[in-house]
Amino acid sequence: MAGNLDEFYRKAENIPGLRLLRECSEKDGSMDQTKIDLDMSALGISGARLEEALMERNIFCELTTGNILMCMTGIGNTKADYDKLLEALQEIAAQEEPRSSDDTG
Repeated sequence: MAGNLDEFYRKAENIPGLRLLRECSEKDGSMDQTKIDLDMSALGISGARLEEALMERNIFCELTTGNILMCMTGIGNTKADYDKLLEALQEIAAQEEPRSSDDTG
């Protein structure tokens, strides 16, 4: 599972407009990579809108708040699951154009 997650993160970092939030645990300073936190607000996509776009592709996430969408993973996830999420994120990003900080709309 860890190899699939590592590969997911490596590939996802190359998706334009996608920001991956990777916070450290307060307890021991380690990161819980199994919680994939996605932010596509640079493309003008809120967490709720991203969730809808993923649901249209039969990908169901755990939690959305503001611009952040969290996907939970576990031992039951396969490489195909991560590849499906990557493909969906790439498609969604390709449909939008990054917004500059000067854009107001």
